[in-house]
Amino acid sequence: MRYILQHLKNRSATLSAIAFISIFSLETVSCQASDISDHSSLVDEVAVAVPTKQGQTALFHPLSPSDASRIRTAFADQSAGNFRQADVLLKQLKDNSLTGTVLAERCIHTSYACATPMLEDWLVHYQDLPSAPMMRALLESRTDLPANTSTRSPATAPVSGNGTSGDTINAADAQNLYIQGHDQVVLSKAMPTSVLRDVSGKVAFYAGLSAWRLGKMQQAQLLFALAANADNGSRDLRSAASWWAGRVSGHTGNTKDALRWLVQSARCKDCFYGVLARHALNKNGAQMYDAGVPTVVDVSAVSARPAGHRALALLQVGRVDLAEAELRTDWVSAENTNARQSIGLIAHAVGDAAETSDAAASRAGTSKLVPGHTIDLPQHFTPRGGFVVDPALIYGIVSIESRFQPTVVSRSGARGLMQLMPRTAANFVGGQKEDLSNPSINLQVGQRYLMALARDGQINNHLIRLLASYAVGHTAVAHWNASEHSNNESLAFLEAIPNPRIRNWIETVLLHSWMYSEKLNRRPISLDLLAEGKKANLPLESETSLQ
Repeated sequence: MRYILQHLKNRSATLSAIAFISIFSLETVSCQASDISDHSSLVDEVAVAVPTKQGQTALFHPLSPSDASRIRTAFADQSAGNFRQADVLLKQLKDNSLTGTVLAERCIHTSYACATPMLEDWLVHYQDLPSAPMMRALLESRTDLPANTSTRSPATAPVSGNGTSGDTINAADAQNLYIQGHDQVVLSKAMPTSVLRDVSGKVAFYAGLSAWRLGKMQQAQLLFALAANADNGSRDLRSAASWWAGRVSGHTGNTKDALRWLVQSARCKDCFYGVLARHALNKNGAQMYDAGVPTVVDVSAVSARPAGHRALALLQVGRVDLAEAELRTDWVSAENTNARQSIGLIAHAVGDAAETSDAAASRAGTSKLVPGHTIDLPQHFTPRGGFVVDPALIYGIVSIESRFQPTVVSRSGARGLMQLMPRTAANFVGGQKEDLSNPSINLQVGQRYLMALARDGQINNHLIRLLASYAVGHTAVAHWNASEHSNNESLAFLEAIPNPRIRNWIETVLLHSWMYSEKLNRRPISLDLLAEGKKANLPLESETSLQ
């Protein structure tokens, strides 16, 4: 898996973790469906304005206790594959505002085969929901396919050993052809049969990247959406595909769908692309509101909107991720400044609520950029002569290469904190023999090496290429055909790196560097740029300093 490990053992993301935050609080009304009796009808007649501690604003609980219990159970039932039982509960609802949300979760995040009529009906009634782009993509994938073809059932026709059979292709060869720059070949062999045979979503993902590089945005959008919906797609692949689908939407001017796709990607909070998506959403969120506390007027205004009603209902049943998606999407379509301000304040509060679920762990150093993870900085080692390169990136490399052990020597002879080969190191100290087990000398030489790579004409200060060269050597990267096809596309190049171990190394170094940026109170400039799909350069100390 390409998302980082080291989960905190005591992490628990429950609704009770959101029960009290600095802006507002929620109190859960516990009610199991099996315990609901006739005397509950009086309680079910009204929505509840939940009281809070003095000086704080209350949120409404729009669902009755029995409806809230049914929705929670319906989500759980269909996650377990009990679709009929979920349908029974949905039919019993008095407030059906979350029916579309539950059904979308079924089509997108379970193995349930949503039929074409169901998708068409859903889009007629629920096209304003955040999941609409994914549901639309599912429908389009059916209307673009030959008759009697299912996107949920892989074909059983054999594929030859090299992964191709006539006009078909498998996941490994789709990736290899993308790496080699044969984008048109990938597209012609992937659509439509191969895309549907591969339930991992990888064929659709690499075909989507090929379509992106060819400038075929309509095909790219459909392919990334299919990958994001893949039955057996991994968490990181779904997150990556959703991020790329959002990028295509943004490129074509569909801001609303771009935001919805980013929200989908960000649901994998510890995936590489999920971190990028969450950062992009938070940066957009900074434009959604002025700093402040939502008032009763804000809560009332938001609760009167259909999306706001759904968001508060989702908070009530513990689905903070879906509530945040509703609010962020509604902000884009809000009709005036006052509405956007109220929505933005509540959305910001909901985001803060999600992060308080690990409040105790946060006090112990848990990252906000990568929720649920922590990173140690055993010693503040400093290069001889001081930092020129961003110290967070230096420490990110050190954390992987040597785990901050100054005297470690690899089997190949690489030495010290940044695991430098003596022959390479000599090029940056005037040919002198230096003690690479000395932390300050090792960091000085490693820093000079990074700066030399940045100046190289083939690398052209391209951070992803630079890190790849640091990991496997400049010569190997220079021979990768992908270098000639991805231009300055940082993440397209990352996906074109042929060695999965190196891709994982680069992602982990970057994730660690961003967490060190938090710890050192520095600007994560490479995260800012990559989250926007831009080229990231080697970050310098002067650029990341917040002093």
